[in-house]
Amino acid sequence: MLKGWVKMSNVKWIKLMVNTFTDEKIRYIRTLPNGAEMVLMWLWLLCLCGKSNSGGYVMMTDTLPYNPDILASTFNVDIKLVQFALSTFQNLRMIEIENDSIYITNWEKYQSLEKLEAKKKYDREYQRKKREQKKLENKVKMIVSDENRIKSYDYRTTVVNDFYDNRSIDIDIEEDIEIDKDISNYNNKENPSISEVERFIKDNGLQLDADDTYHYFSTTGWKNWQDITIQWDLEVKQYLKKGS
Repeated sequence: MLKGWVKMSNVKWIKLMVNTFTDEKIRYIRTLPNGAEMVLMWLWLLCLCGKSNSGGYVMMTDTLPYNPDILASTFNVDIKLVQFALSTFQNLRMIEIENDSIYITNWEKYQSLEKLEAKKKYDREYQRKKREQKKLENKVKMIVSDENRIKSYDYRTTVVNDFYDNRSIDIDIEEDIEIDKDISNYNNKENPSISEVERFIKDNGLQLDADDTYHYFSTTGWKNWQDITIQWDLEVKQYLKKGS
């Protein structure tokens, strides 16, 4: 391995400027005999250098540099043309040849480790921000869900309070709702258990939460709780029906 360079593994690109073919050196090379082939050889040389990731040296392996014979076989051209091309590139200071190794002058113009690391850093920061945005979106969804549950509970409480305040609630029932109001089995007990409340709600086909219902009447008292519960369910259904 040549001394003075660091291998850039897994870099599979080189950079070319859009004015490559109008560059003075390239334009001059095109005027020479076999100039078009030499320009193609130059671009091919850059690709070989980028493929080897050898910090500007054109290497076939870590220990074997490309020489004129290997390049002639690679380019499938006469070795004399390769020698002429390399001599021309060297005279134009596009390459340096030291210890039979070809080095691309100003290689950092075509492949830069610093720019690669900067891109990797940008990609990592982009992914980090993307993950943070996803977490924020999930938190917002949880907050909205919690607020909706609170609003639903507040509405049920408001309906019951309105009933006790004797406020007028306009109920427009568009279809018949049959509810079995036979609650004689529950009137004998002043303070029913939560299981009895659940059974009452189930037997009468009410769409209420047993825990909320039990908690409410445990606080306000159980007088006429069966009638109030049925009235509550009717009002909730009507409210939901208007909102749909």
